[in-house]
Formats: sequence, structure tokens, C-alpha cells
Amino acid sequence: MKNEVAITGVGLISPWGERIEDIVSALNKTEKSDGDKPVVMKTIGQFDSVQKLGRKGLRQMNRSAMFSVYAALQCLSDSNLDASLASDELGVVLGTQFGHLDRMEQMMKVIRDEGARSLNPTDAGYGGLNVLASIIGVRTNAKAVNATINNGCASGLDAALYACGMITGGHAKYVLAGGVETTSKYYLEWLRANQNDRAYEGAGFIQLEKPDTAERRGIKPYAVIRAFASLPYVGADCVTKSMNKALMSASISAEEIDLFIGGDKCSYKYENSKFQPKRKIFIKDILGEGMAVSGIYQLLIALRFLKDDYRNALIHLCGQGENSLSVILTNSAAMTR
Repeated sequence: MKNEVAITGVGLISPWGERIEDIVSALNKTEKSDGDKPVVMKTIGQFDSVQKLGRKGLRQMNRSAMFSVYAALQCLSDSNLDASLASDELGVVLGTQFGHLDRMEQMMKVIRDEGARSLNPTDAGYGGLNVLASIIGVRTNAKAVNATINNGCASGLDAALYACGMITGGHAKYVLAGGVETTSKYYLEWLRANQNDRAYEGAGFIQLEKPDTAERRGIKPYAVIRAFASLPYVGADCVTKSMNKALMSASISAEEIDLFIGGDKCSYKYENSKFQPKRKIFIKDILGEGMAVSGIYQLLIALRFLKDDYRNALIHLCGQGENSLSVILTNSAAMTR
């Protein structure tokens, strides 16, 4: 199909490890929250930034930047793409909600207390939310599209869908798409305000390109994004509408979906009795809130199960005031990696 996009690389860092299998294992071991508890933030342990990233540029990186760059570099390596040869055709799209607010606050405090002239000129360019994607672009030598998506819990999955549009629209040949969220006072305050008692930090990336591009490179994709739909979330019926729209775009029926990966159980309000997947996983109900990174982890978890006996996966994520996102992933025998 004309608008299909292949996933040819993955990279991640999480509190449970740096492999998809580590997150899947956590799904089996983590108990569901019973509410009414202080916020418990699952954090990434020791991260030797010098060893993993080198010293160059570290002073300008906060925790979100370090994790994002590390996961993006993993992803690029996994895809076997030589960025030095493909730099003009490689893009970056990053989703984050709170990823750079701590750095922005520090800079605003200096401006407020001491005046703008007191800012270090080398720091002045690091005051915007879009700077994380820019840092990744520099470190991966990506010179095509560079964009940041800030859309609440949907940010990471929205970034992947935006990246698909960049590829099918001819704006980039390859795109690193991902999400990041790290521990910060802003993240914790948001969790308290929304009565979430468990959360985690992390970063995750997928590399996207057209299936025929991957074939010419001799790369077998993990899976293919057959179709997706994004609608403003203004009520429960938007869930059904976005799923139906994705299914229609993919030219498959609800009965052909055998794997469903949702955010939480509120994302399973699909009014179709024929929609009976063999397996349903609700990542937020098990692992807690991951904000921008949760949608990327949903995609990565789907890739793991598509290696088994599942053929078509539907990933859905929604949030009040955000979008209702539905993605159809397919893994056929000819494209199993």
C-alpha cells in the first residue's frame, strides 16, 4: 500500500532495562496500582553519560536529552543505517510533555533575576522545548525534518504518526521518531493533580522508512505501520471513530485484529462486537503513567508480540483534551525480522 511505513530499528532506555523484552517482563511482574498512594516514580538507575555518550556536549544536556540521544543512537545502529551517507535524508521527530521545562525554568530565572545579558551565550539556544529534537539531530547528523510534538500523553505516539506523514509525503527518507519523559517537579505535580500514584521515566525510538526503501537496503522490518488515525478526543465515541478510521484505511476488518495494546482500559470502548483480539494489554494499568514515552513503549511491546503468532495489532492511546490515536501494525511471514 502507498502509505505503509516500515519500522526498521528500535532503541530504548527504561527503568527495567534497554531491551523490549525487559519491558515485556515488567508487564508480567508488576502489580496493578490500587490508588490512593503517594506518587511512586520508577526511575532509571546508574547512567554513565560519559561512557555512553562521550564528553562532548554533555554540559548542555539535561537528563531528557541524554536519554533521548542514547535511545536514538541505539535505534540508528539497530537499523543498520549509515547516517554519514544518509544525513540529508534523515529526520528526527520527538514527543515530550515536560522534557525540557527544568532547563527552561533555569534560564528564565537568570533572565528575571539578573537580566538577559547575564545568560551564557552558549546556553541561550537551549531555552526552548524544541531543543531536545535539535540535540538529537546534531548527534545523529540528521539534516532533514526536525520537529517536537508536545501533546500530553499522546506526544510520543503522535510523533511517530507525524513522522509517517513526513515519509509518505516525501519530506524525509528515514525518520527517527520517539518519546521521552524524565523525573522532574513538573511531571510529579501533574501526576498528583491527576491522582496518578505510579509513573516511570524513559525514552524510546523507532526508525521509520518506506518498505521498498528497506528492501533495497536488505533490511527486513520488525513490522509495517499499515494505517493510522488521529482525532481530537472530545468523548468516548472518538475511540470508536479513530479505530474504525484506521481499520478502513488499512483495508482490514475488526475480526482480523488479534492483538490490542492500549493505554488504559478507558481506551477499550470500541463499540464493535466483532472486535475480539486474542490478547489485550493495557500498559498504563500495569506499569503506570509514562506520558510521552508510553505510546512508543506500546509500539515496542506490539513488535515483541508480533514475532509470535499474532499478525495484526491495533495500538490505541487517548487523553482528555489530546487526541484519540489508533495505529494498525502488521507483521507477515515475509516481513518477520
